Parts: sequence; C-alpha cells; structure tokens
Amino acid sequence: MNGKYKNLTYIYFGMNIIIFACMALVYYFYNIPNLVIYCGITFLLMCLNLIFHKKIPEIITLLFLLVNLDLYALFFSFTTGASAGIELYPLVLTGVCYLLTYDIEKPKYFCFGFASFSFVICLYISLFYNRIPFQNLEYSAEFYHKHDVWTTIIVIFCFMFLSICYEKVLKYKNESEKRRREELIHIANHDPLTHLINRRRLWEHLRSCEEQKNQIGTNYAISIFDIDSFKKVNDTYGHDCGDFILVEISKLIKENLPKNVKIGRWGGEEFLLLFRAYSDEKAIEEVEKLRKMIDETIFDFLGTKIHITLTFGVSSSSYCDSAEHIIIDADKQLMKGKIQGKNRVVARSLQKSLSENDTLFDSIIDTNHKE
Repeated sequence: MNGKYKNLTYIYFGMNIIIFACMALVYYFYNIPNLVIYCGITFLLMCLNLIFHKKIPEIITLLFLLVNLDLYALFFSFTTGASAGIELYPLVLTGVCYLLTYDIEKPKYFCFGFASFSFVICLYISLFYNRIPFQNLEYSAEFYHKHDVWTTIIVIFCFMFLSICYEKVLKYKNESEKRRREELIHIANHDPLTHLINRRRLWEHLRSCEEQKNQIGTNYAISIFDIDSFKKVNDTYGHDCGDFILVEISKLIKENLPKNVKIGRWGGEEFLLLFRAYSDEKAIEEVEKLRKMIDETIFDFLGTKIHITLTFGVSSSSYCDSAEHIIIDADKQLMKGKIQGKNRVVARSLQKSLSENDTLFDSIIDTNHKE
C-alpha cells in the first residue's frame, strides 16, 4: 500500500479508536455493561490493528471490519431490544460486495454467510423483540439520539475506508491490464532475441514513409544488411555463439544510430535500417560508419575472439516508386556486395557506370530471385 492509502488507513483506525472509546463512555454513563465491555474489546483490537497494520494482511483487516459491524449490530439489538442495530446493515452488505472482489474463496463465502445470518437475526429482533430489558432506557430519547450519531460517524468512516480500498483495487487492476496490453503490443512488434522491432513493425514504418513521400515529396532510404559467413560462425562455435553475435551486433548498431533511424530484424541474420527523410548519399555515409565500427570490433564469446563483418545494400525512394521495390532493390545491392567479396556497402548511386560485371551480377541476382 502506498503512502497516500497508508496515511488514510491510519486516520480511519485512529478515528475509530476515538469513536469506540467515546461509545464505551456513553454506555457506561447509561449503565449498559455489556456494550461497555464490547466497545472496550473493540477499542483494544483497533489499537492492535493500528500498531501492527503493516504486518496484517489487508483481507484480515477487512474481515475484522465486517465482523465488528455485524457483532455490534447484533449485540446492540440483543442488549437493548431495539431495532437501531439494523441501521448498520446497508454498510455491512457494502462490505460484502467489496470483499467479493477478492479472489480468495474462503473469506468470500465466510463474509457472505456471516452477514446474511446476522442480518436475519437482527431483522427478527427488530420485528418481534421490541421489549426493552433496561427500564431506564425505555423513555431515553437522548440515548437513542446519541446512538444514531455514533452509528452515522462509524458509517462515514467505514465507507471512506472501503472506498479507498476499492479505489486501490481498481487502480491496480487497470495498471495490470495496461501493463499486459503493453507487453502484448511489445511481443507483437519486437523480435524476442534481439528485442529490435520485427518485420511486421518495419513494414508499418515503411508504409508511413511512403505516405509522407506521396503527400509532401520527402524521400527516404533503407539498407538491408546481414552478417557475413554467419553459417560458418554457427557451425564453428555453435548456435549459442550465433545468438550472442546477433544480440551484440544489434546493441552496437542501435546505440550508434541517429535517433530518427529505425533498425529491425528482417529475418535470420538479416537486418533493415530505415532512414526517414534521408538522401541516398547521407544514408550511405551512416552505413559506412557502422560497417567500419563492426569491422574494427572483436567479439568475445566465452574467451573466444571472433571477428565479424557486415555487408550492406542501400536503396532509396529516389530510384524506386514503392516500398516493395525499394526492398527488392536494396536486397539486390546486398547480393551484389556478397558476390563482390563481402564487408562492403553497395548502392546504385555508388555505381558510376554499368560495367559488364554489373550486368552479370544483375543477371545472377534476377535468376536467384526467380528461383
């Protein structure tokens, strides 16, 4: 329970201690020893509850509240033969409704059964047991007036306490549901290994960039890259090492990217960089920095030093008319880089003229795509 609720709970118990102490004095003044004893016992229990509040489960506190109200209503009705005790039952039933929200079976049924049983008894007394055993109370309107005042005060503070508790339960449930929704959204949009956004989420960003381009003409660029000879890493050092490399590369690149650049796992050892509102040349500069950084990094997996390189294919909306075509073109540039020797950045804008080798590369890549 946070500080706000804890302080209000202290106020509630403190005020009830004062109330029951005053009630004991009133009943003592009117010579009703049974109620003096009852209020005295309740006073002591309230003091103990206040002192050990941090160690007492909240459900026990609420059970004490409900049982105390029931017993007080019954005890007052039996002692005086009057019907004033039944006035507390709307509050008792409110407490039952609140306690039914707890996922605890035994206290739930106990509260409902106890309140129902005591309600029937008190109703019977009110309807059929009107004789007043204490003759000095027979014409004491003052006594019943004071009793009504104390009962009203108890009702006010009990409602306050129940409202605070119920507010806390609702707040906790809402926060739990919100966290659960956020977790589900995160799972749906992120890769479980690298925690980068996944292919689905990347497509949403790509379509957003495409809409922006169509509306205001802002170009964007992408780069698809993968880890060179990644199968060899898995075969040599095992899949745990492969996962380690994927995670470490993801962290390094994400930490060194400008804030407006998105990175996500495209599939397997392939990743995609999305440069919103970037020219082709500026995207190539950023990609080249990343390539050099990874090339100069030595990864340590359980004492084994591993050197990793990346090959990047870059394309942009300056050359392609849709996000799908940009993806195909970037993938084609990536495959060219693989054929040319890996550990490089390849983009259409970097090719000054189309040589015979480039034509051969395009032919090989197109054949692979068709297959």
